[in-house]
Amino acid sequence: MTTNYFEYWFENIVSTSRLIADPTAFTRVWVRGEPGITSLISIDEFFEHFLGDLHLEQNILEFEGDLRRIDSLDAVVSFQNVLLNTESAIQNDVSLQKPELLLASPQWESLRKAAARIVEAQPDAVPHSQ
Repeated sequence: MTTNYFEYWFENIVSTSRLIADPTAFTRVWVRGEPGITSLISIDEFFEHFLGDLHLEQNILEFEGDLRRIDSLDAVVSFQNVLLNTESAIQNDVSLQKPELLLASPQWESLRKAAARIVEAQPDAVPHSQ
């Protein structure tokens, strides 16, 4: 993987983190069905984006040096841990598969805070879009 792929990958992490940190973005998409905000129109697609498409776990290992260089390693690792905990909570509590309940849950609030840490570490990395 090249540096260009790292930049592409990290820009996707930051731009999606901006949406997660936004207190209304996923409510507008998942609960109200508003188009044009993100292509992550379901909870399943959300997790597939990070764990499948962006290979979060593998790429953190692959790009550890790059993430450390831009002072984002701790924030991204923390986000990954909270994301995996949130996914596990959803698997263990069927009610969290309902978007309105997930978005009101302590797990989502923890995910929002972890995403905000990524955004705060890289405020000018990418514009607010996904």
